[in-house]
This record gives sequence, C-alpha cells and structure tokens, in this order.
Amino acid sequence: MIESTDRTLLIKKDVCIYKIPPMRNSYGHKAADWNVNQPSFTGLLRIIGCEKVVKLRMEDQNDGKLFAEAIVSQYPGPCVLPTTDSSRYFAIKISNENGRL
Repeated sequence: MIESTDRTLLIKKDVCIYKIPPMRNSYGHKAADWNVNQPSFTGLLRIIGCEKVVKLRMEDQNDGKLFAEAIVSQYPGPCVLPTTDSSRYFAIKISNENGRL
C-alpha cells in the first residue's frame, strides 16, 4: 500500500523477475546461472521512497496487482545485491510479512 507520505521515485516497465538459485559461493550471484530467457514474471517496477526506507514494488503492468515487494533500508546491503557478471541484473531478497523467503 502506498501511504500519503510516500513518493514514487521511479517507474520502470517490462522488468523481468526470476526465481534464482542460491549463491554457489561467497562471491555473489551470477546472472549466467539464471534462465534469463524464461522469467517467472514480467511487470512493472515501482520504486517508492518512504521516510528511511525504499520500497521496491513489482506489479502487474495491466491491473497494478502486487506481485512482490522488498523493503530496502540500506544499499548496498542484504536486500539488493548486484550480480558479479552483469550490471543489468540484481538479486532482490523478497520475504512475506512473517519474514519467510
């Protein structure tokens, strides 16, 4: 939900979302390990600034239905990690209200 004090910072269309495998080593995620030709979801990314955090909302481009949301309190940090082999891809940690992945 977008609160009245929230501000939309960026809207990006045609964003591909992938279910990615766990990291194989401590160096980080590699986009080459993902099946980039078959995204799990293609939609809209809405970046929302709210007080001390940023919300990354992945939504359906047609009806605006929420697919997933990540709350980012610091970057770089554990919620958003760049891939080691490409500047185009990022691993975003998504969890539900209970903190489960």
